[in-house]
Amino acid sequence: MMNTSYFKDRYTQYKTASEKHHQKFIRLSTLRIAITIIFILLLVFFANERNGWGLAITVMAFPLFFGFLVNRHNKIKYQKNHALFLADINFIEQKKQTLELKGQKNGNQFMDERHEYTADLDIFGEHSLFQLINRCVTPEGEKILADWLKAPASIQEATSRQEAVKELRKKPEWLQQFRATGMHFEDEGDHIRDLLQWIERKDLQLPKRMLTFALVSIPVTLISIILAFTGSFTFHIPAFFIIVNVFALRKVFRTAKETADLTYEGSKALKTYSALIELIRTEKTVSPWNKQVRAHFTGGGQEAPIILKRLDRCLDYINARSNAFYYFFDMVLLLDIVLLHLLDRWKKAHGQEVKKWFHEVSKQDALNSLAGFSFAQPNYQFPLLVDHKFTLHTINMGHPLIPVESRVDNDFHLSDKGKVALITGSNMSGKSTFQRTVGVNLALAFCGAPVCARQFEVSQFQLFTSMRNRDRLEENVSSFYAELQRIRQLLDLINKSSTPVLYALDEVLKGTNSNDRHRGAMALIRQLSRSHAMGLISTHDLELGKENAGNKDVENFSFNAGFEGDRLIFDYKLSSGICHSFNASQLMKQMGIDVED
Repeated sequence: MMNTSYFKDRYTQYKTASEKHHQKFIRLSTLRIAITIIFILLLVFFANERNGWGLAITVMAFPLFFGFLVNRHNKIKYQKNHALFLADINFIEQKKQTLELKGQKNGNQFMDERHEYTADLDIFGEHSLFQLINRCVTPEGEKILADWLKAPASIQEATSRQEAVKELRKKPEWLQQFRATGMHFEDEGDHIRDLLQWIERKDLQLPKRMLTFALVSIPVTLISIILAFTGSFTFHIPAFFIIVNVFALRKVFRTAKETADLTYEGSKALKTYSALIELIRTEKTVSPWNKQVRAHFTGGGQEAPIILKRLDRCLDYINARSNAFYYFFDMVLLLDIVLLHLLDRWKKAHGQEVKKWFHEVSKQDALNSLAGFSFAQPNYQFPLLVDHKFTLHTINMGHPLIPVESRVDNDFHLSDKGKVALITGSNMSGKSTFQRTVGVNLALAFCGAPVCARQFEVSQFQLFTSMRNRDRLEENVSSFYAELQRIRQLLDLINKSSTPVLYALDEVLKGTNSNDRHRGAMALIRQLSRSHAMGLISTHDLELGKENAGNKDVENFSFNAGFEGDRLIFDYKLSSGICHSFNASQLMKQMGIDVED
C-alpha cells in the first residue's frame, strides 16, 4: 500500500493556497504603482509651493512606506511560490508512485562506466534508482546521495542512517517543508561555491581612517541637510559635504562593485540555506545521526541562523547598488564604506564556519531523500545488517523500478565464503533482472534506505557486477575483451579489498565459442570459490550446471519458461536446480526463421 492518497490531497490543498496568494500579490503590485504615482505628485506639488518641510517629510517618508510595501509584497510572493512548490512536490510524488520518472534529475553527471556496479544496475540515468530516490534541493546534497549509492557504507554507518530515516519518515510535513524551502533558490551549481570563495577572500580590509572618516562625516552631512531644509543653512553647505563623501567613496567603489557582483546570486542561496538551517535546528529529533547534524548549528553561544542573517542583511544592502536610490543614500550615509567594514568583520569572525554549515545542510538534504523515499513506499522494509560474514537472505524481494502490478518477487538465500549461485535459464526468463534486483537492493541497503522486500538480511559486502560489457571502438576493444577486463577488475578487487565481495556476472564469457566458454567458466568458478567472495553467475550452459551439481561450493538455480500453444509463458520465479526449458528455437520460429524440430 503506497501513500498515493496523501499526495493527492496535499496537491489539491497547496494548489488552492497558491492561487489565493497570487490574488494578494496582484493587489499589492497595483498598490505599489499607486503609491509611486502619489509620491511623484507630492514632490511636484511641494516643489511648486516651495514647501521645504513638505518636501523633506515626503522624501523621508516615501522610502519607509514603500519599503514596507516591498517587504510585504515579497512575503506574499514567497508564500505564493512556497505553496506552488509544495503542490509540485506532491504532484511529482504521485508520478513517482507509478514510476513515471521522465523529467526528473537523472544523475548522469555521476555516471562512471568503469564503476564496480552503478552502470549495470541503473543507479544513474533514465529510469534509474537515483531518479526514484532523489528529493534533494542542494547540489552538494545530490552529490552526497550519489556517493552513498556508489560506495557501500559500513554496517555501523548504514544502521545509523537507518535510524535517522525511520525517525524522519514519520515527519512527511517537515520533509516537504524542507524541500519546498530549498526550491526557492534553484542553485544551478556554482553560486554557492562562488559565495564560499568570496568569503575566503581577504580583499575587503579597509584602512581604519576610512571608517573614522565615515563615523564623523555621516552625522555632519545629515545635520547640514536638515538645517538646510529648515532654512538655517543654504544648500551649498550640505552639497560641499556630499562632494567630499563622493571623493571618499571613489576609493572603495571598485571593491564594493566587485563584492556586489560576486555575491548577488550567492546571497539568494544564502537565504535558502539559512532557512534550511533554521528548519533543522528547530525540529526535535532524537536519533544520533540527526542530533549530530543539528549540533553543528549551535556553538560559541551563537546560533548559525542569526550569524547568517547578519551576513544576509549586509549583502542585501550592498546588492541594492543596482537601484538608483542606493547611490542617493550612499552619498549621504557612505553605505559602501560602512557595509564593506561590516562584511570584513563578519568574515574574520565567522568565515571558517560557513562551509561546514553548508556541508551539514547538504548531508541532511541527502538523508531527507531517503526518508521521503521511505515514506512514499511504506511496504518496503529496512534490511537487517548483520556482523557475521557472507550472508544474504531475502524473502519476497523485488525490483523497485518495476511497477508493482507486473513485478514478481522472489526468495533467495546464499551464504558461506566462496559460495556461487549458478543460474541457468531460457532467454527472457528473468536471469538478468533477478541479478539486478539483488544488486539494486544491496545498493539501497548499504545506503541506509529501505529495500523492496518483505525481509532482507545481509552482511557487509563490496558489490561488483559484470552485465553490460560493450565493445569500445575508440579503444579497439571487443565486447569479449571488455568482459575479460571486467573479470580482471573483479579479481583485483577481491585481492585488495578487506571487505568480502558479492559479485553478479551475467551470461559469463558469452563472447566466445561454446568450448572455450565452458572451460573458462569452469576455471573461473573454481577460482572464485576459493576467494574472499561469493556471488551469482548466470549462463545458458546447462553442462556447466550439471558438472557443478556435486560441488559443495556451487548451488544451482534456474528460471524456466512454459508454452500455451505457440505462446511463451514466463513466471519469472526462481527455482532450485538446473533449467529444464529453453525457448530460443521457438522465438526464432516466431520471427520467421525456419528452424527444424
